[in-house]
Amino acid sequence: MNAREKIITTTINLLFEKGFYGTRTNEILEQSKLSKGSFYYYFPDGKISLFVECLKLNTLELSLEYKKIFESTSSLEEGLNKIIEHSKINLEQSQYNHGSLLANISQVVNHNQKEIQILCKKLFTLILNTVENFFLRHQIETWEQSARRFLLELNGAIILSKTSKTTSFLDDIVVA
Repeated sequence: MNAREKIITTTINLLFEKGFYGTRTNEILEQSKLSKGSFYYYFPDGKISLFVECLKLNTLELSLEYKKIFESTSSLEEGLNKIIEHSKINLEQSQYNHGSLLANISQVVNHNQKEIQILCKKLFTLILNTVENFFLRHQIETWEQSARRFLLELNGAIILSKTSKTTSFLDDIVVA
């Protein structure tokens, strides 16, 4: 792993653990064991540009994971249930620290962070399009509304599961 990747990986973990406003540059440097020079070489505009990269990378990876899961299934129900199971495993393995970086950050950015707000909207659209395409592939007439509803339920259940440290909210999503 090169220095840039190490900074991004460390920052993603810290963003999950400490949040958008709790993640400090010095802590990123300390945990990644890199110098300030390395940090500013890769991210000359500072912490916000790093957060943007982390958010993009994490969401693109999630979108690709969803696509891979969807492509490995033969029915709508199987695909959606595998996404729910994937979310449960992710939460449990992270001891309820992870979940959705996109949801976490979009909930806390304020009006001064226009660039991040716009990016969050674009990234939510990317995830939504991934799920919509899956519904469309299975010839669901109300594919847009159905995909949106599923994502709302999924993200709500992830947030509640993370807060309560249980995956029972994900079990409540009924896909039949």
